[in-house]
Formats: sequence, C-alpha cells, structure tokens
Amino acid sequence: MRGTLHRRHGIPNQDAVLWSPPYGSADFAATAVADGHGSNRCFRSEAGARVAVEVGLTLVSDVMARATSSRDAAALEQLSQRLTETWTETVAADLERHAFSEQELKQLEVQEGPDARVEVLEGPALAYGTTLLLAGADERGVVLLQIGDGDILTVSEAGAVTRPLPPDPRSVGNATASLAHASAWQAARTRSIPAAEAPVPSLVLASTDGYANSFADDAGFLQVGSDLLAMIRADGLEAVGIQLEGWLGEVSELGSGDDVSVGLLVGVE
Repeated sequence: MRGTLHRRHGIPNQDAVLWSPPYGSADFAATAVADGHGSNRCFRSEAGARVAVEVGLTLVSDVMARATSSRDAAALEQLSQRLTETWTETVAADLERHAFSEQELKQLEVQEGPDARVEVLEGPALAYGTTLLLAGADERGVVLLQIGDGDILTVSEAGAVTRPLPPDPRSVGNATASLAHASAWQAARTRSIPAAEAPVPSLVLASTDGYANSFADDAGFLQVGSDLLAMIRADGLEAVGIQLEGWLGEVSELGSGDDVSVGLLVGVE
C-alpha cells in the first residue's frame, strides 16, 4: 500500500508483495514481501523490490513443493545464497536491457554529489537495493527467511503472538541489511519450525517496516496478529483481504506515512 508521505510527495510505492495460492487451500502456502530502500542512491529500488518478491516466492515455493527437501540450517543457507545470487543476476539483466539514463545519473549527482554517481556505476546493484521477507507453511512446518528490516509474526491457534526470528543488529534507524550488498546471504535470518516440534501457526504475518513503525509501541503492533486471526475466523480470509488495503492506508495516515505491505499465511482450521 502506497504510504501517505509517498502520495503527498509524488513518490511511487516502493514495496512489493506476492503470495501463493491467491485464496483457498493448497498443499502449501508462501508469501514474499519486500521494501525498496528508496534513498537517492537506490533510485531503482521499486524494480528491485519487485524482482525480490518474484525470485523469493519462486525459490521458497520450490522448497515447500518438494516433499523430501531438507529444511535444516544448511539447506536454508543454500536458499539464502541462491536467492541473493538470482536477485543479483536478475537486476543485472534488467540493467543490461535498461541502462542507467543520463537523467538518472545527473539527478543522483545533484542530490548526493559526484562520488555517489561513481559508487552506483561501480556497484549498480545498489540502485535496486531492497529488503526481503519470505514465509512458507505446509503440514511439515514453517520456513522463514528475512534480509533487512520488517517484521515476521506467528500467531498460535490460541492467539498468542511471537517473533520467530532474532532481531537484526544491522537494522538501526534507517540503516538495514540489503540484497544489494555483495554478502547479503550472510545477513539472512532463517528458521525452520518443524510441525513435529511445534504446532503449525494459525497465522503467519510478514510486513514491511512501515507497519510496525506506525504504532506507538511494540505491544500495539503485536496485537495486530491476534486481531487479524480473529477477524479472519469471523469473516473469512477473502473478506479481510478486501478490507486490508483500507486498514493499511489508515495505519500509514495516522502513523509512519511510509509504504505498508503485508503478506498473510492462514492455516486451515
């Protein structure tokens, strides 16, 4: 959802979100959410976020679809490596098709100085910089991956909300890990939660940082998880999905003003 401040200043929505399946039950469900950095140096981050969710959803869906696939720490590290390599290759291909225009580079130089122009030309992936959050769930359990800021919440059948991933020391203020970094896969926080160890959550929520930043405190944001589960149980996922954009717009208006995007995985009960 395009943030209030972005609309006010004519800035496009630099978030992206995809999920599978659209609605209804399936053998597995997966979602990908990305937040393009939007800084002057990251002037193609809207495209970078779109690539991130497309690549991310494809790769995590591949893991979920293979019944015999390993989901241990080594397998998730390989997933992180494949993700960053594929994203880098894809944005490089985009740049080959659509080279930086002189207008883009001149604007960057005016905004940030000649050193910024040199930095982007030497490391063009920077222009596409973005975060990425992935979640997949099936009867075997849950797979999670996150690079950069944003939030992943799990909600139990009883409505208890937890953060299944540790905090990222790189995400302080406006600083965050990024797919544009050469060693981005090393910044990935991953977790596999086998159903044999813990019940599969009734709800998994992945959101860009504009959502949590719109609340006065973390407790208010965590309440969103249990509230959404209750509304989905009462009204159904499709009905909640239709209303979600309006709710997110209100959250942005009253809160951070940033873009806000959310991906939801809902268990069949």
